[in-house]
Amino acid sequence: MSSGRITRVDEPDEIDEPWSVETTLATALDLFRADVTRFVGLAALPLLAISVISLPFAFFLPSLGEDGISGRLSTAFVAGLTLALVIVLGAPLGRAALLEAGHPTPPIAWPRMLAVGATVGAICGLGLALWLLPGLVAAVLLYSVPVVALATGNSPVEAVREALQLTARHPGPVLVWAVLALMMTFAGGCLCLIGFLAAYPVATLGSALTYRTTCRTTR
Repeated sequence: MSSGRITRVDEPDEIDEPWSVETTLATALDLFRADVTRFVGLAALPLLAISVISLPFAFFLPSLGEDGISGRLSTAFVAGLTLALVIVLGAPLGRAALLEAGHPTPPIAWPRMLAVGATVGAICGLGLALWLLPGLVAAVLLYSVPVVALATGNSPVEAVREALQLTARHPGPVLVWAVLALMMTFAGGCLCLIGFLAAYPVATLGSALTYRTTCRTTR
């Protein structure tokens, strides 16, 4: 009888092409353009959650963005909550990206993804509460955790461990894409709806492609 937990799906076939920023970005853009409507629709879910749930906190937390302990805690809380919502509601987009990248992916286990979102959001929020740099470092190091969790079906702790191990084995591809993806998503968010709805799917597709390439070349 199955325990209900998927530790690993079947590994995809080997690929010969090495990872590069240019190839990953170009492939992600091609995949996005091939099915714009679906990817924009999937990206709209976390954007709606941010607008409805996270942004109102700015009006109830007067210390948000201020210097001092209370300001850092308020900023960390909102940032952690927003990140958790994006991870959880972005799970359908992440799974679609993995499937488009050619990686076998189990169905979404929503309670597990909720735990993954809460874990990553809490770690990054704690880093921001300490100071800006630890929060940014945590965001970069943990950027691939949602993709790993979706691809393997592992628990939050196991997904964090595997993501860090993947980063240690392939620091170039994983870290470079994490920084680029965060920059793209942030820039897209600054351009409001249109920018985010394009940047977030492309960043997620690139993350799936990066995971597909690095996990194959690890074997």
